Amino acid sequence: MLPNPTTFASEDGTRTLYVDPTDLYGRGPANCEYRVRGELKWKRQLSVTLTDVAIAKDGSIIGYGVSEAPGTNMGNLNVLVLDPGGKLRNRLTVERKHSLALHTPPVPTPKGFFIDEARNRAVLRATDFDGNQRVEHFWAFDMLSGKRTSVLVPEKRLDNTDGRRLHMMAACAVPGTELTLVHYRSSPSFLGARGGLITLIDDSGEPVWILDRPGDYSIPSDEEAQRLLDEQIREIGVTRSTGRGAFDVWFVKSNERVAYRVELADTLSGWNVVETGRRPFAPAAKPQPAEREFEPIYLREIATVKLQNESSEPSAIRDILKFGFELDGTLRFIRWEEGGGYSAVWVTPQGGILREVPISGLNAQSSGFSSWLFPEHGPWRRFFEDYENEGEMQVWAIHAREGRAELIAEAWCPGCPFSAPINATPSGGYVALGTHTPGINSGPSLRSFDASFNLQWENAKGFNGGDHKDPSTLFAPEDLCVLADGRIAVVDNIRNLIQIFQADGSFSHSFDLAEVMGQEPNYPSELSRDLDAGLLLEDFDDRPAYWRFGVDGTLRGSFLPKHPRDVKFNQVSIAPNGQIWASDGQLLFALADDGSVESRLGPAIENDSLQDVGAVGVDQMGRIHIQDERSGAIHVFNRAGEKLRVLPAAPRVDEYADPTTTQLLFGPDGVVYIGEEWGDLPYVKLDEAGNKAGQVDLGANPVTFVPGTQMRWGWKDGLVLVDGSGTIIKAIQRRPGDRHWMLSGSPPAVASDGRVAVLTGGLALFSAAGEPLKRFEFPIFWGDELSFSGQWAVVENYLIDVEAGRVKRLEGDGFEHLLIISPAGDELWSIDPYELTLRRFELP
Repeated sequence: MLPNPTTFASEDGTRTLYVDPTDLYGRGPANCEYRVRGELKWKRQLSVTLTDVAIAKDGSIIGYGVSEAPGTNMGNLNVLVLDPGGKLRNRLTVERKHSLALHTPPVPTPKGFFIDEARNRAVLRATDFDGNQRVEHFWAFDMLSGKRTSVLVPEKRLDNTDGRRLHMMAACAVPGTELTLVHYRSSPSFLGARGGLITLIDDSGEPVWILDRPGDYSIPSDEEAQRLLDEQIREIGVTRSTGRGAFDVWFVKSNERVAYRVELADTLSGWNVVETGRRPFAPAAKPQPAEREFEPIYLREIATVKLQNESSEPSAIRDILKFGFELDGTLRFIRWEEGGGYSAVWVTPQGGILREVPISGLNAQSSGFSSWLFPEHGPWRRFFEDYENEGEMQVWAIHAREGRAELIAEAWCPGCPFSAPINATPSGGYVALGTHTPGINSGPSLRSFDASFNLQWENAKGFNGGDHKDPSTLFAPEDLCVLADGRIAVVDNIRNLIQIFQADGSFSHSFDLAEVMGQEPNYPSELSRDLDAGLLLEDFDDRPAYWRFGVDGTLRGSFLPKHPRDVKFNQVSIAPNGQIWASDGQLLFALADDGSVESRLGPAIENDSLQDVGAVGVDQMGRIHIQDERSGAIHVFNRAGEKLRVLPAAPRVDEYADPTTTQLLFGPDGVVYIGEEWGDLPYVKLDEAGNKAGQVDLGANPVTFVPGTQMRWGWKDGLVLVDGSGTIIKAIQRRPGDRHWMLSGSPPAVASDGRVAVLTGGLALFSAAGEPLKRFEFPIFWGDELSFSGQWAVVENYLIDVEAGRVKRLEGDGFEHLLIISPAGDELWSIDPYELTLRRFELP
């Protein structure tokens, strides 16, 4: 998250520190104001933007922020301690490093402060330098000197022999003692019932009292209730100090707050903790802000226009989700059917359609991840992981020739999602990469299952402090494949290794990719089987892109697939006879050993017919442009629905860009530019015939031209106005009112008079010179489309009269598609690119 201007307050709310960053990413200084009961006490610029702050009762301040470290993108963690007058007492600077865990921020990562007022002490919670350990350190600071006095790791002192997963949720000092109250969320496994482990620790981190509440914070039968409970735990807290030597704990199942008192024992043995009372406690649901009601508006429809288009019968070879091979070399693939559902298709290497079989009982599910396996023997497999219900996984057996599918397993592999790689074994079982999560630690694992999904063995070497220099350790596995003899190959894309394991999971050997390839790999990703115990490896976005190895590490060759339209293939596989095959999701291609296309299976790419809708836009003359994803051609229609022309297959921005253009941009006189939205690549300019007329850096991305000029507004660390030469002549980083940083959103919308509208926490309007004019607040989401004529703006189903300052909700049919205000500003157009219709409505 970007560091927006923030006011931090002391626990009693009487003291506040306002921090206003000077840098979009919080890497520079910040302007600060300190107030006591609203009265300004000091105002100055601090050299660090503090992103979290704690204020003591005497006015002392401790805070942290991250600054740039020269030559790195990790930054330094800076902890500042200030006296009540704003004078620096001490600054601790710690260089941050890459975490040893994948997809985690640099370490140490700060987690917040708590203050021990009685001892003039503050503690910063920060992650371990090894993200795989999933533990926190307590950095203690003397507030009077500002010096760090100790570092301890409370979780290291806990007895966790039962291997529970622990996650620290909160910590606070217990006044009048030398103890800290710590709350951990605990669970016996990755998907186990959530409990609470509450401890009191001394200054050495040693637990002096432990309260275990297994399962008390879990509602397994009600996902929504669990979500609300988790939210309440974060906001209210399970534990809190309530006075000198006193604290309480929330017991969820019994709806109680249980009070405790802690006293130093008479003996040297330590502390006594006694329960002092219970009171009913069931927190009320957090009141939700009332949804703002917007006055509905009904527009009169002028006409519904059908966009004229030549159509052709669909080919059997289309919408390919995954392809594979029969043992005799016949190609087989799963095809997605429009409207939902799947079919199995068999094709000869010469393109003859042998069989098409609709699959019954297997509906298209859109809220999850599907992967497909084509074992050499037995039914095909579909694995489905539901995004909305974490851990809910399904395995389907697809009896393709019979045209039916059956659900054969659910939730069989916690910690081993089907979005992770999985491969069939020669015996009819499966091997999968997953996550081993015993207790507070986690790490990669390799698991084997039989045909009924019973766990046969697990190799989790390396999950708990294993040596990443040991080639037998699983460190950063990206993909796997199973060879014909049952051996398993795993690619590690951090260490650039191929690891070979025996069929029982024991380590066999490994080889270094850089040594074998003679160059440093870019991003080794997908791994599949080649002939004669060989391996085919994709080195993502590198040249060549595919490498062929023997299982012993010998290099057999490499190639760069060359698509006729310079787009990427989404699957490359090798047939049993050694022929290389590839697919772009629509066609099948036979490739030569150098990656060039030898033959194509499927219909020729035709420019005349619009079949697969891609990017859509309307130029300054009111012409509707729709790009076909398959051919790349841009079809141009007028408001009467007549097709005016077809710009031929649009060239890619470069050969590594996505296969589909995501942005169509229109300059003066209808000149078309194509680009990868949100990318750093230049735009491709097309001439009147649709031919590539060069690459252009328009100074920002995405951009919108000011009508009739070469000036354009766009996003580049905020909103910028760029002149015809590409020079930024106006930059606006803050939105009006609250001075929050403006995040990149949908392309700016520019009226004929040069005024510009942008979506940033609502709708903000600026003059042609970039001066703020108005701001409207209403529900918007990232990626919403915006159209603006000067008087009217439309966002989703909201119509804004910017002159009168009113927001209304569009009611009626036809407003669920792309909404554009006509260039003349008198009509609202609703474009349904899939049904190829234009509905025209009269504006008030």
